[in-house]
Amino acid sequence: MRVNRKRKKHLPPLLFPEHWLDATVEDAHSVTSTIGGLFEELTANLFGGCRLSCDGSSDICPDVVISPFKQVECKASKRECFVTHSRQYERYAYLKKERFIDTCYALWGYGEGIRPIQGSILHDVLRAATANVRFLILVDLKIIDKLIERCGKKYYIRGRQGGCGNGEYVGYYRIARKQFGPLLEYPLGYLTTLGLQREFFRVRTREVVSEAEIYGKRFQTNEFPVVQVEEVLPF
Repeated sequence: MRVNRKRKKHLPPLLFPEHWLDATVEDAHSVTSTIGGLFEELTANLFGGCRLSCDGSSDICPDVVISPFKQVECKASKRECFVTHSRQYERYAYLKKERFIDTCYALWGYGEGIRPIQGSILHDVLRAATANVRFLILVDLKIIDKLIERCGKKYYIRGRQGGCGNGEYVGYYRIARKQFGPLLEYPLGYLTTLGLQREFFRVRTREVVSEAEIYGKRFQTNEFPVVQVEEVLPF
């Protein structure tokens, strides 16, 4: 299984030219991946990790690598749900079982920020998203597996031609953002609700600040809560 390469230092942190920062957003949907890249930068800086290059020919594409045996998949949601692709999840499970590589899901919740996005300046949109970070939840595959079971429905979308989906339909799940409220308030109790043995998990909480630098401009969050829930057993 081929994994993406580390992002070279001279590459831009987000995949757009510098002058776009001061440009007007013409299509709100096109900003989604840009905001996703922003949160990958915030994750990498928070944990001292390294983002990976975008390479559609790779079998698996984690967003951030912290160590040879620890990687992070970043998701961000401002309203209803986090989206995770079924094929992606299955390959992370394979890496866990066959290569002992752990994948942590970094689930960022942020507020509305600027509305409407269309017609706004991209720089202002990114700054508003950063300033409105509400929480960060870090969970491992076992918890994601339980949350997927609760989804009850699998959706399909045609993958990008030449990319990981190669034009084929790819399955994905929508994990409701409201499911993570209990994880923020009483994480160990919620593990029991999910059918997991709470004594096998460790919870850490902290208030932190993160930042990202894009083309010399700094985007910094306010202080926000981080909840990390991970298995104690190494297998």
